[in-house]
Amino acid sequence: MPRGLTFTTASTGGRLHLALRWSRALLGDDDAAVLRELFTGHLAATGAPPHRTTP
Repeated sequence: MPRGLTFTTASTGGRLHLALRWSRALLGDDDAAVLRELFTGHLAATGAPPHRTTP
């Protein structure tokens, strides 16, 4: 588990994939919701529709 906040990106099949990992000691569930909204808002600004995958 990361000690802070980790961003991982990969491009496959012409699609950009983004993964976020964080320490629960650093960020809680409410923080995760804020990060999700921040990223979906920025992705929407690019004109590309976000694709969500639920684990």
